[in-house]
Amino acid sequence: MSAKHWTRLLVAVALAFAGAALAVRSEGSTLAQTQLRGLTGVNVAVHVSGELEDREGIETFVRQKVEEYLRRSGIALVATNSETMRVEINGARSSCVGGEPLVAIHVAAKLIEHVSLRRDPSSDVPGGGAITWWRDGTKMCAEKGARQTIETAIDYFLGAFTDEWKAENPAAAKVRRGSSLN
Repeated sequence: MSAKHWTRLLVAVALAFAGAALAVRSEGSTLAQTQLRGLTGVNVAVHVSGELEDREGIETFVRQKVEEYLRRSGIALVATNSETMRVEINGARSSCVGGEPLVAIHVAAKLIEHVSLRRDPSSDVPGGGAITWWRDGTKMCAEKGARQTIETAIDYFLGAFTDEWKAENPAAAKVRRGSSLN
């Protein structure tokens, strides 16, 4: 086989693995499920880096999508709470297939909570807290499909988060969903 055929074969294999990675890499802490009990609301933080950093409106789009998803699920958005749902998006350009530029997109959704030492509760843990829930994954897609890939990952990861939150807070989920405050 020629070098061109080998390149195409390698790209096809990489795409097959990357396509499955989003679903396969969606593990998180099972302990975190019980840590969601009593969670009343979250801040939202979004960080976009790599090739996607300079894309017009991507950070705003992601923030609006995350906030809308949380509100719709009954989770309050608060500005004074120490719990933060942090969504990180990173993109890296790859080679072209048939003239179409590809981008590898990594999406991570993390619940970061304030923690302190048991032996000295007045001591805060540096770094803004600890990650108590997370999901992440990487997917390769056509560059023009980056926004849709990000939206799908947010739906998937925040769907898992809100399902676990509702399971641990069934009464709060019912009350808040009917509220006009969120």
